[in-house]
Amino acid sequence: MRWERILARVLKTDAPQKKILTLQAQASAIGRAIADVTMAIQHGLDGRLLTLEETLAAPQTHSLAAQYGMVRIFNLLTPLLKLIGELGHTGFYGSPKSDDPHVLVYSEFFVLFGGTAAEIRKKKRWP
Repeated sequence: MRWERILARVLKTDAPQKKILTLQAQASAIGRAIADVTMAIQHGLDGRLLTLEETLAAPQTHSLAAQYGMVRIFNLLTPLLKLIGELGHTGFYGSPKSDDPHVLVYSEFFVLFGGTAAEIRKKKRWP
């Protein structure tokens, strides 16, 4: 139940309504065209039985919500990643000049998690 509410909220607040309406219209058109020869038995993330149109629209709407959900996650993580990167930089370059091991520099790894909102939405795989 929780995932359905999260995806619905992300779609409602972040995703462009025009895209959502387009996806729903496409699913509805396909559903009407194949309704006489197709039966869908699928449950949503909230456990309720979906209609044919909802079944056809679910993968696309979930994909759209996931893109905008990742942007939300990155907006939450960015300040933490910056702080860890700065602490790693200080620990590595500010360590005593001895043979003792230095603190790891994390900022090189965090480059994978940066980017603008548009770049985050386009990315298909994450490390």
